[in-house]
Formats: sequence, C-alpha cells, structure tokens
Amino acid sequence: MVSEAFEEKLRMVEIVCNGWVFLSSFDSGNLGSVEAVQPSVTPNNTCSSDSVNDQPDFEFNVWTKPDCAGTEFENGNRTWFYFGMREGLPFSNVKINIVNLNKQCKMYAQGMTPVYKIVPGKNHWERIKDKPTFNMEDKQFTVSFVYRFGDTRLQTVYFAFTYPYTYTDLLNHLAALENHSKTKLGHGDNNSEPKQDDIYFHRELLTYSLESRRVELITISSHHGITKIREPRLPNLFPDQNIPRCFRFLPYKKVVFLSARVHPGETPSSFVMAGMMNFLMSREDSIAFALRRHFVFKLIPMLNPDGVYCGNYRTDTRGVNLNRVYGCPSAHLHPSIYGARAMLRYYHHGTIVPEEEFDEKPSSIEDRVSGLSLSKSQLSLGPGETATYKISCGSGSEMVVSLEPDKELTSSRVITPIGLGRVGNTNDDSGLFTYIDMHGHTSKKGIFMYGNHFDNLNMKVECMLFPKLITLYSQHFLFDSCNFTEKNMYIRDRRDGSSREGCGRVAIYKATGLVRCYTLECNYNTGKNLNMLPPPYRDSLERRSHPNLIVPPKYTPIIYEEAGKSVLSALLDLVGMHPNTRLINSVYHSITTVREVLRKRVIMEEMIEKDETNDKKKHGGKLAARKKLDRGEDISA
Repeated sequence: MVSEAFEEKLRMVEIVCNGWVFLSSFDSGNLGSVEAVQPSVTPNNTCSSDSVNDQPDFEFNVWTKPDCAGTEFENGNRTWFYFGMREGLPFSNVKINIVNLNKQCKMYAQGMTPVYKIVPGKNHWERIKDKPTFNMEDKQFTVSFVYRFGDTRLQTVYFAFTYPYTYTDLLNHLAALENHSKTKLGHGDNNSEPKQDDIYFHRELLTYSLESRRVELITISSHHGITKIREPRLPNLFPDQNIPRCFRFLPYKKVVFLSARVHPGETPSSFVMAGMMNFLMSREDSIAFALRRHFVFKLIPMLNPDGVYCGNYRTDTRGVNLNRVYGCPSAHLHPSIYGARAMLRYYHHGTIVPEEEFDEKPSSIEDRVSGLSLSKSQLSLGPGETATYKISCGSGSEMVVSLEPDKELTSSRVITPIGLGRVGNTNDDSGLFTYIDMHGHTSKKGIFMYGNHFDNLNMKVECMLFPKLITLYSQHFLFDSCNFTEKNMYIRDRRDGSSREGCGRVAIYKATGLVRCYTLECNYNTGKNLNMLPPPYRDSLERRSHPNLIVPPKYTPIIYEEAGKSVLSALLDLVGMHPNTRLINSVYHSITTVREVLRKRVIMEEMIEKDETNDKKKHGGKLAARKKLDRGEDISA
C-alpha cells in the first residue's frame, strides 16, 4: 500500500517559483515548499558563504518535509533534503536557504557541506565548494549556501543533504552483482559443476516492506562446505515461492551478518555496504577469496526501503524508528526487522526456534545444520547414496563430512583455525561469527563502532578486539572513538525517549549472547585524525611503499566503500587466516599481543573509573558534612 505522503508527493510534481522549476518527485526526493526572497537594497552577508561576497541574482527559502509529512504519523525529523532546479536564468548566482532543519550546529561548524550533481553533464555527486553558513533564529535552524548555475536551459542541478543512495540504486547494484555472479570467467561453461573457490551468490526476497518494496537478503560465500540441503522458509518470510532458498553450509563455516539503512537518511551505511558487496564478489583479490572460504556472508542492504524511497530521514512511513524495535518486532508492522531478527536467531541456533524457547540449545549436530531430518528429498540423493564432503581449510586442516538420508551428520574432526592467534572462546556453539549494523553519524567525527558492555574481562577484550584490528586496515577507523559502555546500551533518545535497548546491537546480543555485535557509525563529513597503517606482509617483503594520508579528507562514497573493505579484511586476523596481513608488521606483531594490550587497557580504565567513583563519594561526603555545619547540625553521628 502506497502511503498518503508519497501520493501527495506525486501530485506535487513540480514547484515553479520566480522563473525556476523545483523538482523532488523521485526516489528519495524531499522538498516541501519554496518562496522567493526579495533582493535587499544593500548586500546582506549574514548568511552568505564566506567565499562569495557578491550579491546573489536569486535567493530562495526552501522547506523540507518532515518524516511522514501530511499523515497522522508526521514527526519532527527534518534533516534530509534532496531536490532539483532547472529552467531559471542561465549562469545565475543563486542563494538557497534550507530553513526548517533539525538543529545540527556541530556538524555544520565542523565543515559539513551539501552535495550537488548536474544532469546531463557532471553526473556524479560532489560537495558544494563554498562553505555554507548556518544560524538559529526563532528556534528554527537554517543552512544557507550559494551556487553558480550553468546553462539551465539544458541542465538540471540536484542538491542533497549528503551523497544519495536510493532504493533504485540498490536494485540496480544487486542486478549487476547477480549478473556478475553468473559469469564464470575462466571456468568454461556456465552449466559446469562449480569449483570450490567459485563465488556462491544467492539473492532472495526476505520479505516485503509495508508499501510492498523488496527487503533483500543476499548470501555470498565460496562453495567450500556447501551442502545440497536448502535453508527452510521461516514463518512469515520468503514470500516468493518461485525463488528457492539458499543452500546450507557445514557448521564450521560461520555466518557474518551485515545490515544497513534502518535509518533512511544515513546513506554512508549504504556505501559501506556497497563496498563490502563489491569486495566479496572480487575474483582476483586473495583476501576476498579467503573471506569467502572461511565465512558465509548474509547481507540485508536496506532495512527501511519505504523510508528511503519517500525521502525520510529517520523513520519508516508509520513514523517508527525501526532501530528501537529489535527486542520484539511485529511481522506485520516491522517486517524487515522481524526478518532480520528471525534470521539472526536461526543462524545462531542452526534451527528454527520459537521466540519463547530461544534459550534452548539444539541437541545434535544434525539439528544445528538443518533444523530438520535429512530426508532423501532434501539431499537429492538416490537410495543408499551418501554425499561425502572433504573440505580443505588452510594450514593443513580439513574436515570430512558424510551426509546420508535419515542419518545424523558426522564429521571426522573439528577444525581449529591456526595462524597468528586463536579465536577467543566466546560463542563457540553459535553459528554466528559477528553481526554489524551500519549507520551514519552527525556529530562525532570519523568512522567507529559501538559495542556492548560486559562485566567479564575476557568478553570485554573479545568485544574490543575486532574494532582494534580494523585500525590496522583503515586510516579512517578511530578506535578511541568507539564506545563499549553500559550507558550506551540503555541511553534514551532525546527526541522520542526510546531506549537503545531495542537497537539491533543490544537486542541481538540479548537474544543470542553473541559478543561480537556492533553498530558501525560513519560521520557524514570527515574524521578528526588518521591511523598510520603498517604495510601488508607481502608488500613489506617486496619493499613496496604505501603512503599514508596526513590530513583527514572530506568523506566520499569511495572512502566509505574502502572502509567496508577494511572491516571485512580485519575479520581474517581474528581467525588467523589473513593471506596478506598487516598485523605482523604492526607494533603488536601478533593477535596475542593485541589481546594483552587491550586487557591492560581495560584493567587500567576500570581502576581509573573506580578511583573517580571513590573521589566522588569522598567529595560528596565532605559536601554533605559542610552543608550540615552550615545548618548548625551535629556531624559526629
């Protein structure tokens, strides 16, 4: 069902103002109304760009639409804008005031600039070159910028809060990846039996959104450990009966679960996700080969397609912040979150477990792999046939697994990854390896993670270990900006009072016990400093030089995509299987040392926190005694 807000958006195809045509009736567009500002007798430089001193030829006040505008669900989220302008006076200098935004002083004070593109012509997004100005007047936050147009008779110029990534962009990207997966370069006929290192790519419809848009589930791996058994159709999910479910993998190959765009205006998350998908589909990169060999990647690239399509910033078309309902999502009201949670629990347990029984553990290896008896029809085997899998897992380790109809799945040995270090002894019985939900961030600079808080020292270290390793692969990922506090798990939003206890990171940890549950945050603008990266192992042997950036740049889609690649690359150091690790050439040299450094850091931070707490109590006691003395009371009691 199409929302009233979007029907109204379609009716208002264009706004004509002072000879200019304003457009926003497209995927992710957001424009409320426009008014022309009468020219001043003397130049008014209060809101003009510091770099542009001449009086603009035209000036417009532009209003965005709040999330769910014109419906009973309308709310106060007003940060995203995206509109086009054409047909005005060619080569004009135009000042645009976005006058009804949520207060974002810190972000714009740090140099945040909107983006633009020209169609036809410069059909890629760039940041506005002149720094915008902003002010707060009558409780209304306004951002102003100046842009010099070209030949408006032939071109349309689009402006947006930041780099757009639309629902249509996602569908086009997935179609391209799907076509790429069907082209077996160098492997002969497309109908030939796949080789172990071939890419396994499966695209399926997890569920429909409230307005019947696709919520996609993508599986990417290699054919190592793949079986002939398909995953089941979970209740209320996978409505397209014409598309078969993906194949299951053997239990040694754990799931890395990635999701993005639960908040529709946070487009950096989509570029990180796009970088991850492109990297995982690479046929030439040895790191991508290793990732596919050792993990099964499950990706939901867009959790809120309705909000994205309608130009919302933070909510769905019912005004719901979907990143607060992971604790108990409704299949009918929050279908994408219901689907994400259901799949995460399924991969954790290896079987379909009703919500009220989620603490129960599967009783056998067979249950963990299939969740059902291994029937002849599921295995596609003939009478008496046995499917035997022999999987090479690097460093001489291998597993032999036999699958026989109506028999338990058996293996000859359990694999322990060997390499620079061993995986911590957390969640070894889970089918999940890690869960990362990706977001954009307005105020805190850089790219960083939120993790959960643990009282247990070893769990604290394990939670911090993965983000620490990412700093070896990304100059822009800032470990010191990461947050692992208990407060950050339960803090309430200022605007609507909802608790982060319902966000993906916290709720999935509570549902599964998975230590490596993270929120990846990406600033819209830039970072505060940079990491100096150690050289990769192979490149150091060949004495190749890799210059590091010195000054944090303005973030672009390319930087976000590279960050996605860096996050995935660090996974391989966790299991000691990185083919070109930077860890060896770092100051740590081994993952054991990284753990020890983090352990000492945690102990030191706990000591400091304890001292600060004691100081507060001590000073608080002195203050109370002083007040008693001031009142003439006896303090000896």
